Amino acid sequence: MAMTMLLTNTVPSSSTIISSSSSSSSYAACPPIKIKYLRRPGNCNNRTTSIRSSSGAGEKSTSTSSGAEAAGSSSSTLVDRRNVLLGIGGGFYGATALGGAGAGINVQSASAAPVQPPELTACHSANYPDGYGDAVPVACCPPYDFSKPINIQPYQFPANPRIRKRQPAHLLSQLEKDRFKSAIAQMKALPRSHPWSFLQQAQIHCAYCNEAYNQKGTNTPLQVHFSWIFLPWHRYYLYFFERILGKIIGDDTFALPYWNYDNPDGMKIPDIYLDPSSSLYNPNRNSSHYNDPLNLNYSYDIEDQPPPADVVQKNLEYIDLMFKNTLAVPSLFMGSPVRAGDTPTAGTANLTSGFCENVHNVPHMWVGNVEAPNTDMGNFFSAARDMLFYAHHTNIDRLWDIYRNKRGNLVEFNDPDWLDATFIFYDENEKVVSVKVRDCLNVNDLGYAFKDNTFNLPTVQPRAAPMTTNPKQISDFGPVPRPLTETIRVSVTRPKPSRTPSEKAAMAEVLFVDNIEILDPEPIRFDVYVNKVLQGSYTFGQGTFAGSFSRVRHNHHTTGGPNVMAGLQLGIQGILDNIGADADPNIAVNIVPRSGNVRIGGVHIELLPAQMY
Repeated sequence: MAMTMLLTNTVPSSSTIISSSSSSSSYAACPPIKIKYLRRPGNCNNRTTSIRSSSGAGEKSTSTSSGAEAAGSSSSTLVDRRNVLLGIGGGFYGATALGGAGAGINVQSASAAPVQPPELTACHSANYPDGYGDAVPVACCPPYDFSKPINIQPYQFPANPRIRKRQPAHLLSQLEKDRFKSAIAQMKALPRSHPWSFLQQAQIHCAYCNEAYNQKGTNTPLQVHFSWIFLPWHRYYLYFFERILGKIIGDDTFALPYWNYDNPDGMKIPDIYLDPSSSLYNPNRNSSHYNDPLNLNYSYDIEDQPPPADVVQKNLEYIDLMFKNTLAVPSLFMGSPVRAGDTPTAGTANLTSGFCENVHNVPHMWVGNVEAPNTDMGNFFSAARDMLFYAHHTNIDRLWDIYRNKRGNLVEFNDPDWLDATFIFYDENEKVVSVKVRDCLNVNDLGYAFKDNTFNLPTVQPRAAPMTTNPKQISDFGPVPRPLTETIRVSVTRPKPSRTPSEKAAMAEVLFVDNIEILDPEPIRFDVYVNKVLQGSYTFGQGTFAGSFSRVRHNHHTTGGPNVMAGLQLGIQGILDNIGADADPNIAVNIVPRSGNVRIGGVHIELLPAQMY
């Protein structure tokens, strides 16, 4: 069981009492909850994260091939941004108008309204979409014991901990496999109401990823996906899950294994998860994928599996592209900022996931039940019921560690709205504790490491789609949104062709797919390709793959209002250099539908300040 609350970093002289109110859940009315404001204990009060400031200088330049950009949301109450921390998982269901001009830049807003702590007693049923697009209520709320106040303390990170070594799941020894299976079996044997039980640990993801909480006094859901909170929140989620398992079996060196799908030898679902008699097994999967390497090019609507050698090579190219094209601008990898005080409206907010989160969605779809509603791994509310979820996310955590190493461990966002985002969990001592993003950036500080925190580059350069003799005519996108029912081919003007090496080092060229309107809760994927424009208005073939937009089946909280809007940001400078388009004033962008039902609002290119200094 986990709880997360929003707190300000102004420490009052007295504790705050959060009063109970009538609950929409099935739980009884409860007494007030006493919340102690958070300070690090002992020497930790002065513990800080070493931050090398990112360059935010330089004038942003923009070219568009779209209509009007989505307007940003605002709040009626403005306070100093520095007094705000994010809460309940640290994230909210949206971002500050990041789908248009200015998107992706490490912008610190002049002010933001604090989001009040949620009413813990007002945890309500989450929703998930069934196979007919209807919202089905699901109980995710943990069985809090409100018979006495809940005392939330800052987590005391162990001093000089023994380093837990996370290993590839396919390389575990038999002794390590047996220990892992025993730990999960004992966790599953705990009473359902115990905060360490497998059910309650799985409910954490359900509650904070399927909007079982609202911001206090509002109908605005709390959400830990689709933003720069995604990776830190899940890192802490795994951290406490791992430590709880170690405590259960009395082994403080126990470490979660990872599904090493960026390594050719580790791309198949590890055998340890396929034994029906094992505590790690889950029958609610797509068993037709058991013998194949994970295909990061997978979508539900296209089941053809290419030859394994092609899948392996394409997977490696995909991961390599993720790293190469996001290093200069962290939001491209991490996701766009979401700040306390943002009030995302379904019709205007652009929820911009990072490249890593878009990659992360594919294994969820690959493993989950192919039949709607795609439980367990294929749907957020049920994903953490499958132990493959933890193997998958441990590898996502590793990919973030690799990304940080490639950037020289520079802090991604020198912004207190990110660094001081605060999450709350039950720890390995059954205490409710608070943690901040700034304290999870270095995995060694958390007491674990990966056996291999490198990525093996592809053996060949990424390949463009084959050229054809059939030219395709292209034109500007225009002002009217387009349904993505067939490939959209558009010509997009670049802000500045023929840039010098120093200009490229200072400003990254980024392609934006704007105002992606999600029309139903079905799983979504589309791919984006970049190509040269020939003879002014033609292009041949799809071009070079630049990235994908993907979404796991999810019931977005629209309460009958406008559809949810999302955005996509892709670094393209390296691609333009590779295809010989650096001097071209415009390029062809091909958006290829794979699955799902969306409308596209526009396409444009911006130059964003690089943050490698």
